[in-house]
Amino acid sequence: MKIAKQFFTVTRFIAMKAMPLLAGLILSLGCSSIASAEIYQSKDRTGAAVFSDIQTNNAKPMVLEPLNTHTPAKTAGFPFAATSTEPTNTPLNNYETLSIQSPSHDQVIRNQSGQLSVAVAITPALLSQHQIQILLDGSAASEPQQSGRFELNEINRGTYQITAQVIDSTTGVVLKSSSAITVHVKQHFKRP
Repeated sequence: MKIAKQFFTVTRFIAMKAMPLLAGLILSLGCSSIASAEIYQSKDRTGAAVFSDIQTNNAKPMVLEPLNTHTPAKTAGFPFAATSTEPTNTPLNNYETLSIQSPSHDQVIRNQSGQLSVAVAITPALLSQHQIQILLDGSAASEPQQSGRFELNEINRGTYQITAQVIDSTTGVVLKSSSAITVHVKQHFKRP
């Protein structure tokens, strides 16, 4: 009696564990047959077209054209993305320094609003066709602009690498990159 009870308990345990797996297997087999099912067209008594995956006496199989697909291009999140990340050495690239002045390297920033101000210094001044862009962990965090002051939004708590780049706005080529700095953003939260 005790062995029969243990056998029943073990069998019940196995059935409970196997039931979701078995249900998933049956469901996936059913879905795959639906995805590959043929479509049939027939007419009802009033002459209206009827479409079904079940073939009836007067139904004719339909030949469907393949679906069009589109894979979007990957961008940095802004309309303008630099075409090259390697700084070039051209006569127009005579910038001696490009550095992030604020925040300082390894600075801890306590900020609830999610905004981060970045100040960039460059010498000599930018030419009219050149712009500065800020990268946050290697991805564009700002639109390229002539000014060296940036307000980054929606910056959550965490540690980030910030870099500045000078980009030629006519060609999209990166002319100069600053050294990366690390900042640590801290935000308070209320316990529920």
